[in-house]
Amino acid sequence: MSLYRVLKKPIVTEKTASLEETGRYVFQIDLKANKLQVKSAFNQIYGIMPKSVNIYYTQEKRSERRGLKKKRRKRAIIILESGKTIDLTSIKK
Repeated sequence: MSLYRVLKKPIVTEKTASLEETGRYVFQIDLKANKLQVKSAFNQIYGIMPKSVNIYYTQEKRSERRGLKKKRRKRAIIILESGKTIDLTSIKK
């Protein structure tokens, strides 16, 4: 699996911005990716080995008006060692 397919995109919201102050970053990841793949992809893209990785799923939601549903997504919270930060706008190639 490609590195950029494992880590799809960073999730930047008000809640995740407060997590960034403590060295935690949230990314949307592929549904088939596991913790080891996420850790390895993050290390190769940003050049920093994460301290740990936590994975969770978002719930599938239905719209009451139209009957549409939002798909389930998988996200990873990547925890870095204290004092290390990343810039989400720059990617090492």
